[in-house]
Amino acid sequence: MQHKFAFPKTWVIVIALLATLSLLSGCGSTGRSPNERASEVPVNIEKAQLKNQEALARFESELRKLDANYQARFSAAAYEASDKAAERQTILTTIYYLTKDKLRGGDETDAFLEQVMGPVLKPVVDSYLYEVNKISNDLERDLRNTSIDFATDSRSALGEQIPDAKKMAALRGDWKDFDHALAGLGYRAPYIGARVLVNVNTAVGSSVSSALVGPLKAIATKFFSKSVVRLAASASAAIFEGPLPVGKIISAVSFLWTGYELAQLQPTYQSEVLASTKTSFDSVKSQIDKSAKYAATERVALFNKLLLDIRIQARK
Repeated sequence: MQHKFAFPKTWVIVIALLATLSLLSGCGSTGRSPNERASEVPVNIEKAQLKNQEALARFESELRKLDANYQARFSAAAYEASDKAAERQTILTTIYYLTKDKLRGGDETDAFLEQVMGPVLKPVVDSYLYEVNKISNDLERDLRNTSIDFATDSRSALGEQIPDAKKMAALRGDWKDFDHALAGLGYRAPYIGARVLVNVNTAVGSSVSSALVGPLKAIATKFFSKSVVRLAASASAAIFEGPLPVGKIISAVSFLWTGYELAQLQPTYQSEVLASTKTSFDSVKSQIDKSAKYAATERVALFNKLLLDIRIQARK
């Protein structure tokens, strides 16, 4: 005859309690505290910082492409400027104003060259600067997007649900939208502000007109110094009183040269203007590039700081 073994009721109760405690303990071990969840953020920050560096590399690559694409345009503008400078009317009028400035101590030669040469020289610089700022804006957009992605991931690591609207608000370009989007995610970064566009005058260290036209006055002074002396000694002082029509200016100066003498001088003068203008363009373009690269590097450093701040704020 077989006997069934039976546990005392007290043992059954104890075993049930132990099983319950074990289940509760197991559930607790799979949960994560806020600090534990936030520990995922340092892993994400390396990816975000890498994205920022990749964005900077893309910017630099696009800047090199832009530089190559504009070589022909700068060269064409330099040839056009040298043709304009070597025209008979331009040369004779330049000599007139050089002489007037010498006698009166003014700077009307600069104003004349700016009036004549500015429309040839400045448009290509303005166009190049516009394109540089466009690719700078692309970099800014990438940096902001990465920051919002990282901020969103940081909140998600804490188990929070982030509305897409908060994230998309940062993609509209206005820095205030970006600032508000970060605030909506629970972060503050008042130092980001708006991106400052590259300014050609700041980049060059003077006005772009001075950088481009200034050397042309120096060349004209060198080439036409003897003519200036002759005109100052022989012409009536009346021709330097007040503004004169271009026709009278040319009539007053044309006696200095025969057509043959002018024809002999023009090619050499034109070649020197061409070489100088190409050098000036290269210098201006180089300064714009340098300024843009510096600004881009500074923005990447600032946004990397923002990533660190987001990580710190996520842990609080």
